[in-house]
Amino acid sequence: MLALLIAAFVCPPSQRVPADWKPEAPASCDKLQGTDVFDANLTGEGDKLIQARYRCGQKRALRIAVLVPLPDAGLCRLDGEDLSIDLAAGEKRLLDFVELTRAGRKVVKVRDQSEGSASVAFFEAQGWSLKKIFFSQTLETLATAHGPLAARWTIELGPELPRTIRAQRCVEGAPCDDPEEWQYAKAGGKYVKK
Repeated sequence: MLALLIAAFVCPPSQRVPADWKPEAPASCDKLQGTDVFDANLTGEGDKLIQARYRCGQKRALRIAVLVPLPDAGLCRLDGEDLSIDLAAGEKRLLDFVELTRAGRKVVKVRDQSEGSASVAFFEAQGWSLKKIFFSQTLETLATAHGPLAARWTIELGPELPRTIRAQRCVEGAPCDDPEEWQYAKAGGKYVKK
């Protein structure tokens, strides 16, 4: 029991990185456009989200990591879900930080957009890992005999922590579906339908 408790507070050796660590460039990319450093507050330990932006011909690549400072001046890189992505022309990945499950702690809100499609996901730091706790489409283009129709989801967050999530799908020219309610399940560490 004591070993499990200590392991929860000690960064695994495979995740330790030096204080000057930078995300690795993708093999096909040669131009670093810039590096963004955000105060993330995912763990409450002064963590930062690092985003390196690369140009790869007509495409772009984002290399993203969450780094937690350690007492010995090193860093612990959270494992689990990787927020890094390669983007084609016209595609976007937008990051934000939202207080969703616990007071004083944030989660990463990731919005992906491409032509005719969009989604939102929330990622939470759990121990020394980043875990996806919710995902929903927010735009989908449906092919019909009369041409494309857009299906859009409205995502609303409840007022109290842990916040509930309400998702409702509407298709052009049709009544909206009944809303779906989601609640945070501490036991599983993710959102589940009510």
